[in-house]
Amino acid sequence: RHRLHVAHRQPGDMIDRLVRRPQVGSDRRLAEYRRLDGVERWHAELVGRSAGVAAVLGRLAADPEGLRLSDLARALGSTTGDTARNLERLGDAVVKDGRWRVQDPAFRLWLAWRGPQGAAVPTSVLGDDAERAVARALAEMGFDLVYQSRASRGAFDLLATRGANALGVQVKRSALPLGISLAAWRRMEAEGARLGWRWVIAAVGADGTPHFLDPAAARVQKTARLDAAAAIRNLPAWVDGTA
Repeated sequence: RHRLHVAHRQPGDMIDRLVRRPQVGSDRRLAEYRRLDGVERWHAELVGRSAGVAAVLGRLAADPEGLRLSDLARALGSTTGDTARNLERLGDAVVKDGRWRVQDPAFRLWLAWRGPQGAAVPTSVLGDDAERAVARALAEMGFDLVYQSRASRGAFDLLATRGANALGVQVKRSALPLGISLAAWRRMEAEGARLGWRWVIAAVGADGTPHFLDPAAARVQKTARLDAAAAIRNLPAWVDGTA
């Protein structure tokens, strides 16, 4: 298998060396590109732990013609200042020629094929009815979803972004009150702290309606228990810190 050692931040060079082969069809080329460990590392290096940078890169990947700064900020629900700073962090991965866009077309396709960072994920890619219900509810509240394959998930089933804020979501198919094992709870606490994410429990009852629960309201002993009193009335405001 190809292995790429990234010593710089020039995506065009990587693709010229490894995936721009005239005899390779586009689908196969994208599949080869996705397997390159070095590209994954380079992408992780670009984005780091910043949901804002990830959202900017993903939104640009979804627009081949590019976006003006003001339009990009508006699409992300962010300010032009924050968006400009996130663009600056992306360095040579993005370029401005009247509009901001991902510099390399193949890298843009890889981003879109891999799963957009900050762009809405079609609920059809989610394999669980409860996850789809939560995804729809989040989209209706103005959140974007970052797709995570089941193999790549950590403590959270879904990752949502709102501007520069990231939200980890653990989905539970359960009526209230619900209980979560202490080990799973500690893992969510640790991962949320490590990544700098806020996080919630989304309980989906028999009627399919998600209820988003504040972990700070849990009673944690041998298990973590949450009831209706933990419900978050306004999730966007809660994530923004204005609730």
